[in-house]
Amino acid sequence: MPRFAFAAVLISAATVCAQPPGGQPQPEFIRQGRQLEREGKLEDALAVYRKELQASPDSLAADNAAGMVLDLMGKGAEAHKYFAKAIEMAPTPQAKAQATAHNPPGAYARPFARRKLG
Repeated sequence: MPRFAFAAVLISAATVCAQPPGGQPQPEFIRQGRQLEREGKLEDALAVYRKELQASPDSLAADNAAGMVLDLMGKGAEAHKYFAKAIEMAPTPQAKAQATAHNPPGAYARPFARRKLG
């Protein structure tokens, strides 16, 4: 699958996964960032998420979204930091599982596999 097609699928999946439970509307910063992602403006989307993190440092949604964009940009190591923070901050095991589910497998699992497998 071409990289662009894979990125489009990943963005679509992330949009669906980022839906808050209970049919609640997404926060405005998520809607803005996802639109920028669909337009291919990953740097701009990342700026939206980072701005949200400056205002709300404990935003799980912003950490996950920033990690997703960084992974799409090929910056897996930096993405891992955002994903790890989101999982660490999640208040319950259920929230931790949900945060983990939003992360692309390679961005979070690869560093652990490298450490385990040497």
